[in-house]
Amino acid sequence: MSIHGIGPSIAGISSPKPGKNEERPGGTAASGASSRPSALDRVEISEAGRNLAGDLTPDLAEIREKVLSGAYNTPAAAEETARRILASGDLG
Repeated sequence: MSIHGIGPSIAGISSPKPGKNEERPGGTAASGASSRPSALDRVEISEAGRNLAGDLTPDLAEIREKVLSGAYNTPAAAEETARRILASGDLG
């Protein structure tokens, strides 16, 4: 069984239309700002967060290794993930 129609048109979500702060054809933003992240952007993980990462249960550690090894990078895994998201009702 395949899932078709996954994209912004599913569940009544429409594709965004260019607005005054979005890029226009030609590559320039209307406000003059770039759509690229600033070189100053960064993510900071707290000490508590780092400690939690080291406390993974054996099941979570195994799943993490599978994710990092690419075991879930298959069409079947993507289809199952999409099916579960749709079944969860979280998309409204």
